[in-house]
Order: sequence, then structure tokens, then C-alpha cells
Amino acid sequence: MTAIHPALLARNTSKLRNSLRPVALAAMNGSSKDVAKLQTLVRNLPHDEAIGLLPVFYANLDPSSIPSLDVLDNIADTSTHFPCIENASTTLHALSANSVVRNPLFPLASAPDLWPRIWKWMEFLELYYDSVPARTISEVMSMRVAQSQILLKFAEHPQTCTEMFVTKGVRRILAAAWMTMVHHMYAADEPATLGVTALPLLALSDMKDLQSLDEVADGCGGSYDALVFTLTKNISQAVANSKSQMAVTSIAPVLLFLRDTFNISPDFVAFLLSHGIVSSLVSALDIDGLQPSTEGVPPQSVQVLCLDTLIQYLNVSPGYPWTVQALQAGLLRRIITFSGNVVTASDARKHSELLLTVLPRTMVFYPVIVEMKKSFSHLETLSRSEQFSRSVLHGPWNILKALVDARAKVLSTWEASGRASSLACYNLKLTKRNFSDVVRTAAYCSRECQRADWLDGHRDECGILLTAHLTYAEVGLPYREKCFIRALLHSDYQRLRLEISMRMLHFMTEHPREYFFVAFDYTVATGVQCLVLPATELGEKGRFRIGGASRGLMAV
Repeated sequence: MTAIHPALLARNTSKLRNSLRPVALAAMNGSSKDVAKLQTLVRNLPHDEAIGLLPVFYANLDPSSIPSLDVLDNIADTSTHFPCIENASTTLHALSANSVVRNPLFPLASAPDLWPRIWKWMEFLELYYDSVPARTISEVMSMRVAQSQILLKFAEHPQTCTEMFVTKGVRRILAAAWMTMVHHMYAADEPATLGVTALPLLALSDMKDLQSLDEVADGCGGSYDALVFTLTKNISQAVANSKSQMAVTSIAPVLLFLRDTFNISPDFVAFLLSHGIVSSLVSALDIDGLQPSTEGVPPQSVQVLCLDTLIQYLNVSPGYPWTVQALQAGLLRRIITFSGNVVTASDARKHSELLLTVLPRTMVFYPVIVEMKKSFSHLETLSRSEQFSRSVLHGPWNILKALVDARAKVLSTWEASGRASSLACYNLKLTKRNFSDVVRTAAYCSRECQRADWLDGHRDECGILLTAHLTYAEVGLPYREKCFIRALLHSDYQRLRLEISMRMLHFMTEHPREYFFVAFDYTVATGVQCLVLPATELGEKGRFRIGGASRGLMAV
């Protein structure tokens, strides 16, 4: 016979007080009445006596008493009474009580012996509850809370934790518990409920593969829609209590979960973005406090944790729709508001990355510039405050503002010209205004303009331009975006013509007989950078015949 942990041995019941011992013995022998009585008593028992009931719980979770699946098929029709099912369900509720799972005397070393019995019954009860008549929300919630409390406790034991999370179905049960709590347990007038709802998700945040995510989605209702709805609702509940430490406790697992998701499922990330996760993350920047420290990890500002997650999602291609969402949700206002709390070098770097790297990457797109222009206009007074002027973010803010002002001028000129005008024409030498012709790699204002540009060199560069368009993802952009990008390119080409000529001359001197192209890099906050690069960087060497320099290609 395999030895079990001493705390689970039947002889331990002899140490119970005289009034409790007969109830424990009867419950151990299968008395449903006494098992139910113990569930009531255990909530108020001293720590040592509550732990003394572990042999009773162990006995009532004997997996050999689990009915077969054939019997389960007939349960709903026959209304057969199965004491073993009733006892196991009651035992799990008793085991989940604070005086047991949160008891400082709980012998965590007994987890490897208890876990197999607990899981086999949990797995069976999931099937059983799907077969019996519908239960009330309070019954469902009670069951889910009990399951999650037990699983979270056993996850503290390294060996058992490893075994748990490679067991199919565990994540589904935890996800179902989290979903039930978010939708039914949270009470607006009781912020403490926030901390409880997030606990199951905290155990789910260490996902490694798509199968884990699918299990979580299954537990939340069987679809990505249901999972996203639960995530956003959890965030909105935390934001509603943004000044409470419980809000921090609630939001941190969501952010960790989103970061895991980012690494394992591009499809789900795209689904999150299309369902407004960026707006939710921006609203979460209002939550003020420190994420609790974990082993080896110091406490971290939840705003910085949230910002880190937000930056991940803003960087997903094509980028600009998510930037527009973030701006409309008030991202820049929140940066100014939070600037007084940026005290560490890490905080400053993360905010500077947003202002000087992430946002400028999308500043070639019409809707981004429109929203940027609005945001800076509305925040002009706030950005001039004495507090913000002393902030470490004041310098990066002004650099971004200068870029916004410059792009806004191009935008105004483009809009005044009728948008689809000569400014969007690929032939930069002609100035006709009736925009009509489009070929695979260029757009022209007329047939005449197209012919002139073809003879002037486009026939030699068309193939390499096609590769460039595929490389730099301009293909597939909406018509308006393409037109504005070309207008921006035209403006910068005219302004930088002398510099471009000098760089071309320098390249030809350094690399005689080597073909090249001119690239405009719009990814920096300080403004467009003009580069002259070898033509081989656009495609396979020697694949295309290129006559001279490509004029004004934009590389982002």
C-alpha cells in the first residue's frame, strides 16, 4: 500500500474534541447528513481542528466511488440519488473554506496525495452539473469559488502546480470561475470583491501555448467574444475603483494575461484590437498604485505595467488604427496627468518610448495627424502648467508637439488643395490637378503625366518599386492614406532636395557603379530622415534592372 501524508491518516480524527469526533467518524463512513454538518462547522473551527478534518475530506473524495459515465447519462432522467456525489460536492466546499485552504497550518506537502482525488471529482462534477437541472446563479458561483480557491492553494506547491497546469481542463475550470465572478460577484459598493474576482485569472496568466488560451476561452463561454467581453468588463470594474488598492490587485492579472496572449496568439491579439482593447488599456492608466511584489520582482507601478502592455498592442501592424483609438480615449491627457508620478528611470524610459518612438511611427497617416492635432489643441493649457514643465516628460512632449505641428501644416495644405491633387501624383515634376490614373506601383494625375514619368525613368524602377511597396506595407492601405502619404513625401522631397542631392553624390563617390535608392524614414520623432541606400536592400540582388536612382521612395 502506498504511504500517504500523515495529515491524511484516519487516526488523526482521534485528536478531535469529543463533541466533534462522532460527526467526523460518521462523515468519514459516508453519512451525507454529517458531511453537510461538517461543512457548516468548519467555517468557525480553530485552525488545528479544521486541519484535523483532512482525513474526512480525503475519504469522501475516493475516486473509486465515482459513478461511471453510463450511469451519468441516465441521472437527469431517473433522478437517482447518489450520496457519493453529494458528499464529494459538499466536501469540496468544506475544503475550500478559509479555515482550511488559507489556514496557516495547512500541510501543503499533502497536496500530491490530495490532488489526484480532488481533480478526478472536479472533472466528474463538471460533467454531472451539465446533466442535472439548471442551478441558480448563487449555486454556480458558490461552486466556482470553491473550485478556484482549492486550485489556487494547490498551485502554491511546485510539484502539484506543474502537474495541474499540464492537466487538460484545469484552466477551463479556473477561467469559468473567473468569468462567473466578474459577471456576478463584483459589487460596485464593495471594492473588496475586485480582489477575489481576479484571483483565478492570476493563475491563468502563465500561458505557454494556444491550447491554454483555447481552454480559457472555453471556460469563458466557448468563444473569443465571451473572453474579450470578460476581460474588458474586469478592466472597467477596476477603473471604476481606480483609487483602491483592490483595483490594482484586479488589473494586474489582466495585464499579465494580455502580455502572455501577445506571445502565443496573433489571431487573438488581432481580435482584441478589433474589439477595442486599446481604449480599455488607456482607461486603465487611471488606476493609481503599485502592483504587489512577487518572488524576485519588486513592486511596480500599475500605470507603467499598463503602459508596457499598451505599447505592445500599439506596435501591432498597421498600428495607426490603434493609435487613433488610444488618442480618442485620452492617452495624451493621461500622460500629462501621470507625469508628476514618473520618478524612476524605468518609468521615464517607458513614457519616452511612447512619445518618441511608438506614436511617431504612425504620424504619416491622415487620421492620426487629425487626432494628434485635436489632442494637442485641447491640452495646450495643461501642457503649459508649471508642474508639467518640471516633468522629465516635458522635453519628449515638446519634440512630439513639434512633429505634430509640422505634419499638421502639410495636412492643411493637402486639404486646401482638394486632397487628391498633384501633391499625390508620383511624378514630382508635373503639377496637374485632375487625379485619375493608377498603376501597380504609382499613382498619377493624368495619362500624360504617367507617360512622361515612364519615359523619365519609372520603366526602369517599376519592378523594384513593387518589391518596395510589398516590403514597406503600403499595399492595402486605404486610398486616402496612400494619397496623404504621397503628399507628405512630396512636401519633404521639395524641402530636402539639396540634402538628397548631396547624399546621392556622396553615395556615388563612395560606391561607383552601384545602384541605389532614396528612402525617407518617418519613424523618428525628430522628423523625417533622408537616406541613400544600396538598391539590393529592396530585393534580391540583380533581380531587377534599375536605371539610376529611384526618386523619393518612402521606407517606414
